[in-house]
Amino acid sequence: MVIQFSPIEAEQKETLLHNEKIADNVKNFITTFEDTLTDDEIGNTHYAYRVVFARIDGKRVNGETDEVIKFLPADSPQAQGLNAKYALIKELEKKKYLSKDIVNLMRSKGYDWFNVGEMTSFWKNTLRSRDKYGVYVTNNQWMWYENWIPVIEKHCQELQANMDCQTEKAYYPKDVVEEMKKNGYSRFNTWWFNKLWEYELQIDKDNTDYGYYDKYHRFVWKESFLPLVREFCQKNATRLK
Repeated sequence: MVIQFSPIEAEQKETLLHNEKIADNVKNFITTFEDTLTDDEIGNTHYAYRVVFARIDGKRVNGETDEVIKFLPADSPQAQGLNAKYALIKELEKKKYLSKDIVNLMRSKGYDWFNVGEMTSFWKNTLRSRDKYGVYVTNNQWMWYENWIPVIEKHCQELQANMDCQTEKAYYPKDVVEEMKKNGYSRFNTWWFNKLWEYELQIDKDNTDYGYYDKYHRFVWKESFLPLVREFCQKNATRLK
């Protein structure tokens, strides 16, 4: 039996496979051998068979490929009399969801508070874009792709966990202002409050233990932050009372 170590053409391969003179035990050996190969061996580029699909455009095709399949119009003169090789390309339409469908899906998972407004706030304020998660099907009708579902579900999980672990009373800026006015600092207002947390304390709202974002993406302050506000007011009492 002649053993060939040089590459063979595709036509030669087909001839060998359908050659009745090749004994079954040889074919069985090849099958058995291939079944024992590891994933690394099968994926080794030294044994890869490279095919390039190229349009007829006069450009040179990479000479390192083993075979080039070119697309020709069926009624073109070049296509007449050729042995055709067909490649089936099935174009799949991505499944799409309306915003209300996403909301209903999240609510079915237990996030009863979830709504379109929360979803809009999330992609606008946090992600800053929704381009890779959906498409406009009309000029004003946006629909979501399926890859949006795990993203928004993770967001719901994080918000729910945040809400579940909050045991302290929450304060919005106006609530903090009112609290300080009750303590006698009548001139204290949101301007002073913003001056405190943003410039005096330089708090990063995305990385602080003094507050958190609620489900409407509004920042709320924990009760543990109030002593810092009182201390600030005491230092500036002459201007705030």
